[in-house]
Amino acid sequence: MNLELVKVPHGQGAQPFGSDHTGYAFNWRNVISGADKYTHYRVMLDGVEVARLVTDETVYLEHYGEASQYEDAVLEIQTLEVRDDHRRQGVGRTVISELMRRFHDRRLVALSQDDDSDKFWGNGLGWKRFENIDAQCRPAYVQPD
Repeated sequence: MNLELVKVPHGQGAQPFGSDHTGYAFNWRNVISGADKYTHYRVMLDGVEVARLVTDETVYLEHYGEASQYEDAVLEIQTLEVRDDHRRQGVGRTVISELMRRFHDRRLVALSQDDDSDKFWGNGLGWKRFENIDAQCRPAYVQPD
């Protein structure tokens, strides 16, 4: 699969993905581009957007027990969503493989969004699950060695 991760330029106070959110369940309207905190990507396949990705250079894992040991050398996957008409076709796995290639010196961490993402990170990719100590937040998943 020949996917391309295209970085979306920052626009203060603007929605990084515009106003068309067809095929996405996540509320992308609430994602506002921040200074340099987040990096937004459109995932393209043959010129068509098939997924969206948001990464964060700063990760706070102190409430995730042993996961805090990774805090200094990780890249957080804030949100990854594959368009509904491209799910179950390997797009998510391919995006993660590309991130691992680009950031080979970093460990990837994902904070789960819902039960489906729990299945993807845990069962699908085999990443290690860490529960939030105060049980107020969804679990974190850390890329294995």
